[in-house]
Amino acid sequence: MLAFLLPLVVSCHATYYCRDALPHQCQSTEYAWTRLGGSSTPPEVIFKSDYCAKHPEQAKRAVVRNGECFDGLFFRLEWTALVAYTPGQTVAQTALVHELMHAAQSQRDVYDPWHEETQDWLMVDVINQELKQIVSCAAPEE
Repeated sequence: MLAFLLPLVVSCHATYYCRDALPHQCQSTEYAWTRLGGSSTPPEVIFKSDYCAKHPEQAKRAVVRNGECFDGLFFRLEWTALVAYTPGQTVAQTALVHELMHAAQSQRDVYDPWHEETQDWLMVDVINQELKQIVSCAAPEE
């Protein structure tokens, strides 16, 4: 079923400024943004690999803001998403699609910090599964 999508993801070119911090980040962002029905351009995505002092026993990295640790944060006014990644993760294992969902919702004037729009959040899981099948999105090792 997903085989027809492979050329789309592999051959697409960014129509917005995208820093390919992770392999296939830009293609994955474009694919997910299209699937989420986002209009205009997707937000800028910045991957962060901060040490989370609140949970020093975990090797997992985070986006740290005001001493709090997050898997990702979306800022509507700045049109930017900060996404945590731990070396070795794939793009589909990060909160990329999750943060893009918040952006797509904001374009529909939906504010859903508690993830109550169930259909939207189920779509995040579906898109992450598609990304795993469509393209190898391995993150570089540090």
